[in-house]
Amino acid sequence: MWRGGVSLGQDVDDLHIDREWAVRGPFKDIIASGWHTANLIMRLYRGHYLSSVVSLVSLGIGELSWLRPVRPDDELTRGFGRPTLAFKT
Repeated sequence: MWRGGVSLGQDVDDLHIDREWAVRGPFKDIIASGWHTANLIMRLYRGHYLSSVVSLVSLGIGELSWLRPVRPDDELTRGFGRPTLAFKT
């Protein structure tokens, strides 16, 4: 099964893929993978802000944190500049 461009069978964490398990977990519902969310933002960045002939090379991530869980009906926005990820209200 595919959702959001990722095979659910590739995610090993039940709180991302198993609603029955997730409702009994710490977040009381299924939540998105933080790494998957970061990957989607990177794809948007590359698709809209970089030339197709440019390679973006990185030595790693200096700062990345998940301030709150992303839930199925959340709509996210992204501002490019100083990296931020915000919930649309």
